[in-house]
Amino acid sequence: MPQDYNQSWRGSLTRRLTGIVALVIVGACSSDNGAPLITSDTCQTMGGTVFGDPGDGSVLSPEFRCPSGDPPIGTIFFVEDEAVAVEGAVCCLP
Repeated sequence: MPQDYNQSWRGSLTRRLTGIVALVIVGACSSDNGAPLITSDTCQTMGGTVFGDPGDGSVLSPEFRCPSGDPPIGTIFFVEDEAVAVEGAVCCLP
């Protein structure tokens, strides 16, 4: 296999494992909807999409479901190093 393919595969695997480890570590903390607190970067690393709240708090309710029909895998919290502050959002897998 070409060297570039091996490096990109390993990089992708490393990013996913990092996201999973972060989810497990942060999983001890959870939000009101029961989903663990994660960063938007962790969500995207895990292949998820950040869904913002429309302003009524609906995405943070325990009844909220992602477009796939599954509950969110995490509630987004702001980390000081992030370029854009995302609060009141959840992470959904496709």
